[in-house]
Amino acid sequence: DLEYVKGRKDRVIPDNIASYIEYMSEYTPISLGSLSKNLKDEYIVYFDKFRGEFKKKITDFGNTFTSKVDTDYKGAIAKAKSFCLILHMFMKDLENEYLERKRELALLDFADLERFAVILLKNESIANSVKKRFKRIYIDEYQDISPLQDEIFKRISTDNRFMVGDIKQSIYRFRGAAPDLFSEYRSSFEDHDPKLSKTSARIFLSENFRCDKNVIDFSNMVFEKLFNNNSGRVEYRKEDALVFSKVNSDDKDHDQKTSIVLVESSEKDPTVDEAKWVAKEIGSLMERGIKGKDIAIILRT
Repeated sequence: DLEYVKGRKDRVIPDNIASYIEYMSEYTPISLGSLSKNLKDEYIVYFDKFRGEFKKKITDFGNTFTSKVDTDYKGAIAKAKSFCLILHMFMKDLENEYLERKRELALLDFADLERFAVILLKNESIANSVKKRFKRIYIDEYQDISPLQDEIFKRISTDNRFMVGDIKQSIYRFRGAAPDLFSEYRSSFEDHDPKLSKTSARIFLSENFRCDKNVIDFSNMVFEKLFNNNSGRVEYRKEDALVFSKVNSDDKDHDQKTSIVLVESSEKDPTVDEAKWVAKEIGSLMERGIKGKDIAIILRT
């Protein structure tokens, strides 16, 4: 299955779409044989279910995207063109009314402030005047900077910009953040050498003083696999791994294992069963003497 997925990825070439369609239509899952019921444990059952879903999705994908003839595609494209034109006109009218309403109220939103700032800073006289106001410019969370914000920082700085960021912590792509920007800066700089005088250099802040060792080890394992399988889009070096540096850490905490729990659910809302499992686990921890104030539930916002 893994070899098939790798082969499918290699076939995604704009100039060779016919080969890709042929490859998709020829998918035949390899038979792995069968096991008697008494040899199947929970992991084998889960794998069997997961592989069944994988085969169905691949087959459905192939049927959906490789069974249409040219006339079907041309008709779909024509419909999409008409829809896109209508959507464009609607959004343009909405934008004009929104701008007019803001003018009437003498208001600017955050996006306006960024856009107008870039327009003003394109004037070299204005940009130079702003530059003189800053000896050093420090920007944190640079992995969540947008191209527009990056342009602003470039126009108000010389060689006095200090950027701090971590690609692993990027969470604002939905509002225009471009973590690749920080990655490109980092790749273009050489490692910092105090003996040399350079205007640009990179420093890895790898020591982590907050988390216990089991959390550090688990985080490093997850992100090493994620970033080393992203086709080289973002460079991941050994210096990216966190280094356990917590002071006065209790040795018994080092023996704690980080667990991943897969909660099977028959509910329409699977979070119901997840919540039940969490509540049961908290009860178990408190029975073992762990205080409620030492337990935290962290959720995505």
